[in-house]
Amino acid sequence: VIAALQALYQLEASSGNSGEFSRLLAEALITSASGLAIAVMATLAHHFLCGRVRALVHDFEWVGHNIHEFLTVDPATVAAPIEKGEG
Repeated sequence: VIAALQALYQLEASSGNSGEFSRLLAEALITSASGLAIAVMATLAHHFLCGRVRALVHDFEWVGHNIHEFLTVDPATVAAPIEKGEG
């Protein structure tokens, strides 16, 4: 956007040289397209990394829950396995 404004100011200063204006406008468009491409790639990388962090947090919570259950289970309340032949 700034480069496009700069091209318009130079067009006014150079009394309407359309060749120079089109070159500057093309430069502004290429710069804008490059910026958009970088922004899209950064957004995709951010989305990927957020997904990975979310998966890691889920795994840590799952492991923590299992460790908590293992440490807090009362052996007296756990039913003894039934042996074959009993019944």
